[in-house]
Amino acid sequence: MGGPTILVSLHSFTPVMGGFVRPWRMGVLHRHDSTFSSRVLALLQRELDEAAGDNEPYRMDETDNTVPLHADPRGLDYLELEVRQDLIAEAPGQDEVADILARILTEAVYA
Repeated sequence: MGGPTILVSLHSFTPVMGGFVRPWRMGVLHRHDSTFSSRVLALLQRELDEAAGDNEPYRMDETDNTVPLHADPRGLDYLELEVRQDLIAEAPGQDEVADILARILTEAVYA
């Protein structure tokens, strides 16, 4: 049961930056149409009670390398995902995030 090739990039972000408490638990970054990113965002917003950011905590721009260098030239769909660092600071949180992402990424691929 093979699916499409999709580039997935995973990063983490600080809970507070410049005194601003970031409300998102996870964020999906995109710069142009990405069907997969849109599916994952919708699923994360449902799973996290809207605490998933759309191009938050960052926006993908010309300084980003992963998607422009590795997905775009190959015509691959992509997901650039940010996870708040306090959620993955210890093993139980890492397990929880891994479980959420395994379920959601699988659902998004086969949606």
